[in-house]
Amino acid sequence: MAETQDDRLANRFGVFDANGAPVAFYSDDVWDGSHERLTIPANAVALTEVQYRELLNNQPWSRFVNGEVVVLDPPPPQPPPPNPLDAIMKTLDQINLRLEQLEGK
Repeated sequence: MAETQDDRLANRFGVFDANGAPVAFYSDDVWDGSHERLTIPANAVALTEVQYRELLNNQPWSRFVNGEVVVLDPPPPQPPPPNPLDAIMKTLDQINLRLEQLEGK
């Protein structure tokens, strides 16, 4: 996605892990350096507003790789868990079958 200079907001920053997954976001209107605990980390990367929004809107599948936002495909959904009533019905069927055998039917 092509960005213009107007897209860049110097007040958005991100810190990313080794795989490019966001770890933290900072904005210099909050993290203004007025106190040592309000300083943006040195390893934070400046982001455009577009990049910042893409990273936020696509969590947890967004990554920041080589200065670009990459959105990974999510894994396929997990199959639904088995219905517990099915197991109960199977057990009851087995009990009924055994009772019928014992009664000589």
